[in-house]
Amino acid sequence: MIKILKYILFLIILYLFVFQSIFDKYIYVGIEFLISILFFKKYINAFYQKFKIEIILFSLIILYSLMLDLVGGKVVYLDRFLACFIQGLFFSFLLTCYINKNKYLYNNFDNLLLAICFIATSITILAILDPSFDDIIKSFTPEQDEFYENHTLSNEFRYRGFGLSENLSFTYPYVLSIIGGYVIIKRLNIVTIFLLPMIFIAIIFNARIGFIPIIGALLYIVVKNITNIKKIIILCFFVIGITALVPFISNSDSVFNNSWGLSFFTEINDGLQGKSSHTLDILLGEMIIIPDDNIISLLFGTGKSIYTEARNNSDIGYILQLNYGGVFLLTLILCYMLYTSRRFYKIFHFKHWFTFIYIISIFVLNFKGFYFASTPGFRFMSLLYIFYIVNYKKQLINSKIK
Repeated sequence: MIKILKYILFLIILYLFVFQSIFDKYIYVGIEFLISILFFKKYINAFYQKFKIEIILFSLIILYSLMLDLVGGKVVYLDRFLACFIQGLFFSFLLTCYINKNKYLYNNFDNLLLAICFIATSITILAILDPSFDDIIKSFTPEQDEFYENHTLSNEFRYRGFGLSENLSFTYPYVLSIIGGYVIIKRLNIVTIFLLPMIFIAIIFNARIGFIPIIGALLYIVVKNITNIKKIIILCFFVIGITALVPFISNSDSVFNNSWGLSFFTEINDGLQGKSSHTLDILLGEMIIIPDDNIISLLFGTGKSIYTEARNNSDIGYILQLNYGGVFLLTLILCYMLYTSRRFYKIFHFKHWFTFIYIISIFVLNFKGFYFASTPGFRFMSLLYIFYIVNYKKQLINSKIK
């Protein structure tokens, strides 16, 4: 009984750590920093030895952003990088150490991921179906505001932003999709398969970028089973079936009555027909803003965020970082991304389900938005990165990597 209660308590802690709802994000960062300071002393040496390069690179990013914000006289992105370090690296390592000390939690870590996914998607679906429940959830979600109420498509009123989490319109559905990718690659059975349509609905009603990990998981299966003729034939029929359904889905107004979410299929259909993509046209056209004041601004940045600019603004993470900290900061960030991707691949190659998803996700997310922020995406991916690297020997011995 005590073991079950501890499991449930840790499940709640893990959900709040990943999705960070109910309270303001700075409360979470403060609590996690305080806990880390109080209980982390005996793990400091192990943390540094395991993740020396990551710590050095991130420290340089933080120091450079500190210098920029001091010169500019206001905090622009320093708080984001600090929160990333405290939560993504510092506290994730502490959580990993706690999980490893508890055999029951360690043996059921993958089940914990499935559980938080089930809870999150269930809340999203209930919020979609029941407006009164949605109102209750919104009161516990600091991020929810009038944005989704004021932006409508066709005859729709509320078309996205359902769930008990922050960052609903970016990395929340992406985290759910990563877990969906895990289900597809390693845990697809008569029980877990019911999670996939729930994840699909959460993606449709929040952010279409969430489809990428699931697509990545399908590609992973194709590559992994390239010599298995039977599986390849089955997958070919599956892909042909999906391709045939794309035009039907993209032209249907009946499925979920959500034209914004389903426009993902419209854009796939346009791509298959050789037409241009509206979303990519904007991202690769209007949002590519390069500092052109002088060579100093290009190399070392302006110390400003162009995200909220009335003109010449951008959502693209690389562009925001380039304008803020120049080529110097962007190089540090790319070094971190390339190093962590290379390190995970060097340890696990593509034998691990998370390798391919991690590598594509870290680059895609920083293109679609500012990945290096205190968001569900950064926290979740960093936790998995740290957990699997710390425990790679145990996983190899126990044949958990297939």
